[in-house]
Amino acid sequence: MTDEELRRAEHRLLAGAATYACGGYIARLDALHRNDLYTRLAYDRLERKYDVVRELFTESDSNWNQTFYVLLFRTIGDVTNRDAFLTLARRVSYRMVLRERASLHAVEAMLIGASGLLDNYRDDAYTRSLKQDFDYFSRKYEIAPMTGAEWNLRDIRPANHPLLRIAQLAAFLASNDFLIDRLVECRTAEEVRRLFSAEASDYWYTHYIPATPTRELPKRIGRTKSDLLGINLVSLIQYAYGAYNGNERLRERAFALLEAIPAEENRFMRRWRLYDLRPANAFQSQALLQLATEYCDRRRCAECPVGRRQRSDSPSPPTNPSADIDVMTLRIENKSCIACGKCVQVCPAGIMVRSTDGKGIEAVRTDRCIGCGHCVDVCPTGSVIHSDFPPQRVHTVNTGRLPAPEQVLELIRSRRSNRALTPRPIPDEALQRIVEAARYAPTASNSRQVSFTLVTRPEQLRRIADFTVGVFASTARKLLHPVVRTLLKPLRPDLYRYAARFAEIEREHEAGNDPILRRATALLIIHTPASNRFGCEDANLAYQNASLMAESLGVSQIYMGFVLTAARMGRKNAFARIAGITGRPQAIMALGIPAFRYSKYTER
Repeated sequence: MTDEELRRAEHRLLAGAATYACGGYIARLDALHRNDLYTRLAYDRLERKYDVVRELFTESDSNWNQTFYVLLFRTIGDVTNRDAFLTLARRVSYRMVLRERASLHAVEAMLIGASGLLDNYRDDAYTRSLKQDFDYFSRKYEIAPMTGAEWNLRDIRPANHPLLRIAQLAAFLASNDFLIDRLVECRTAEEVRRLFSAEASDYWYTHYIPATPTRELPKRIGRTKSDLLGINLVSLIQYAYGAYNGNERLRERAFALLEAIPAEENRFMRRWRLYDLRPANAFQSQALLQLATEYCDRRRCAECPVGRRQRSDSPSPPTNPSADIDVMTLRIENKSCIACGKCVQVCPAGIMVRSTDGKGIEAVRTDRCIGCGHCVDVCPTGSVIHSDFPPQRVHTVNTGRLPAPEQVLELIRSRRSNRALTPRPIPDEALQRIVEAARYAPTASNSRQVSFTLVTRPEQLRRIADFTVGVFASTARKLLHPVVRTLLKPLRPDLYRYAARFAEIEREHEAGNDPILRRATALLIIHTPASNRFGCEDANLAYQNASLMAESLGVSQIYMGFVLTAARMGRKNAFARIAGITGRPQAIMALGIPAFRYSKYTER
């Protein structure tokens, strides 16, 4: 490949980077070459994590047990409370825990007391005992407690509540010493699970949070969490400890352990599955995670091992599983060009320039092209030759068919959210026109990262309505709890304007009505990748196009604010699984055939 072809190939890779479009290419590789890529990426990921370990090792005065201790807290906190757990580990050191580990209650008192979380809950005999003991330890070891405000408790599942996690950590630390020795011996997922099998103390058998009893249930670190600790903690310590001591066998054990642990399940893996990439173990999923976070999301295609391999394999690297995209080419046909300069005026990337003699037009820095097609559409002689827009895709505008301004304004004025719907299904042709209109909406940077999903199956529509009602009913019960109401209503009176409505919606739904979808026969969900900074704006521009097209077809459309809010409030990805979408829902439109049309509009 020439240097120019390489630049163009890189541009094509960049165009699809954030969508993980290289997945199609990786899936088509033979097992040997794919494993070679995975090895390179997994090694890079461990090396990047090793940098964190080195920093913590220096901070811990070159003590490996203290390093593991701090890293354990950092890992068990997930992203939500990573920094808070790290702060806790620094305030209550492993040395302090080791001195008091003969008493589980003492370890609990130090850690839970130092967290500052008890101030968020009512007292009972257990918490009063913890506070009393912590008062002693705080003076003995000069422990400055944190504040409850340093913790993120929003949308935390009970089993992942920081207080319960701290209690599990206390049980683990009280039952183990010389931690590093046990870690380096782990070879299988089952051994990791046994290592972290310690169960929180008896009090937590009937509690997730203080002073609020629940049904009896042992509180131990679960299988999924243990596997994540194996991936992000145990294998990392093995790799780092092996690198520090020059023990290559121990470093190899880290890779073998990753191969023995199941692949994690997260939003990154779900996106790779769209390209038929299904990691068999944590070694492969960590490689794909490294590719997604360090290269795709940051658009570092020039440095990416997959991108480099694609560019070397072919001047036309496939970047999309549905269609192999050729390297983009753009040129001016000088014989027909009349040098009118329109392409120069409309090009947002400044690619089109007048030649030095002023008699023609040249295309320069074509690698900066964003694929908007303005130059092709504005050229009166068809002299702009763009590989993305061949002649069959370019159409002349029939100005005689365009509506007059008065007609456009009349359509906009007459559009209503008509909730009086009939059970008649919307013709497929009408639905396709609505989606097509949405597709032609502009997007930021011409990224075109907007997807459209039509839901028409009655059972799926019912599940979406059930999900929405369930989210709001649960929220209403929390808001109306006497303790919560007393504390929260003075601070957030706006929330309580809706609480009564939530309860009313639940009653209507249970009575067989449809207060959510209004018996709509179709739902248009507009969604974008979570990484799209302007996803909300792009989606709502598309919504307006779809809404006006629906109105012109005599189809009623209703903005589903309740459904969209429930999708964002519900458990992570719960709505996406029900609706069968990927990415983040940004706008939702209910569609149906109205029982009647409005004959008037009012000035607003």
